[in-house]
Amino acid sequence: SEDDHSLMFYKRRGVPKVGDMFNYRRVNAVYTGFETAAYTGTWPNDNCPWYDIAIQVKSVKAVDTIRPKSMAWWFNQFSACTSFDLGNVDTSKCVSLRRLFSGCSNCTSITGLDTWDTGNVADLSATFDYLIRLKTIPGISGWNTANVKYFAATFYNLYSLEQLDLSNWDDSSLIPGTPVDGIGYSGNIFGSAFGTVKSLKSFTVGAKWSNTGYLAKLIELASSSTVPTDGKWYAASDGTAYESTA
Repeated sequence: SEDDHSLMFYKRRGVPKVGDMFNYRRVNAVYTGFETAAYTGTWPNDNCPWYDIAIQVKSVKAVDTIRPKSMAWWFNQFSACTSFDLGNVDTSKCVSLRRLFSGCSNCTSITGLDTWDTGNVADLSATFDYLIRLKTIPGISGWNTANVKYFAATFYNLYSLEQLDLSNWDDSSLIPGTPVDGIGYSGNIFGSAFGTVKSLKSFTVGAKWSNTGYLAKLIELASSSTVPTDGKWYAASDGTAYESTA
């Protein structure tokens, strides 16, 4: 609706028509089929039916529970959007989050990610690319990434990011060394350019992530942090040193 530049997702019987007043907003466009469709694109453009209004949307909310099979490219280039309320998105069937928030440069709030079931997601490439105003990405520490094959640039161009918690993340299905459509290589979770998470102060990873040595190198390249030359990980609590395998 152009009344408040909102994009709202509903699952109701009876679809309002363009021009109708619906939930106190005048309907300017109606999109259907998003639960079953899988969209794609060539950056920066995509074939989502709402891409033509991407730069006009200021807020996104899933009002009813929706169950998409893919959310790839959904909010790509939503550069004016400041908030996403996505707690009513059931992602249990979702297989891809590629470029979900790519280019959302004015976003200051994302809620609902802590409720997402990501057990079937295979692609997280550039999911959070260019969320340059966020200091943290809330609700993703517990995500199940056991089936993710592609982490290319998942956290790329996050210049304000200070804290990142990936405690439950799992790289057991990662297919290393695979190029992903101009985004980068599948294992480069921070992308490859210097300084893409230059403000990072705290990073947490758990035992399910196996290749911590490579992860440490990516953190060092992408941030202003310095990884100890002995290659060990140090506990923030008491300074105890651990080998990567531990």
